[in-house]
Amino acid sequence: DSAQSSVSKRSKKKLEDALKVRRLENKKIVKFMKSAECLEHLWKIYNEVEESERHDIFQDEESRINLMFGGIGSFHLDVEGDELLVDLIKYFQEELKDKHPDFRDSTEYARVVWMPEAMRHFYRVVKKVSEDRLNTVLFEGYQETRAEQQARERDSKTWD
Repeated sequence: DSAQSSVSKRSKKKLEDALKVRRLENKKIVKFMKSAECLEHLWKIYNEVEESERHDIFQDEESRINLMFGGIGSFHLDVEGDELLVDLIKYFQEELKDKHPDFRDSTEYARVVWMPEAMRHFYRVVKKVSEDRLNTVLFEGYQETRAEQQARERDSKTWD
């Protein structure tokens, strides 16, 4: 019994530690996605200063349905993660409505264009993921290589 109890305590501690790490990572992602740098990048996409395949697809209402099945990256979703996503979508929607009140598809655009593009920008800037890996990361989730971990650790003070 004592052995089982101590295993359970160790397992519980590991789970709590893992959840804490996930929540901290989610908060780091949100902080970056709400940063002036990220918003500037998203507005460049909206204004077609920077290219975005998602933005281009969104412009064609018949093709837009394809965006519904794309991933947004590796948010670790639990109840708190779900709330973070909803809050981010609302934040992006309000940003769009403030500057373009006539844009009737702001919620959908925030969800299917800006959320994934903000996540791509996070991976590119903070995680140092190469362009050729970004789509894979969005669909399959992110697996950090040793080199990426070292590069991120050098830059992590900016977004911690």
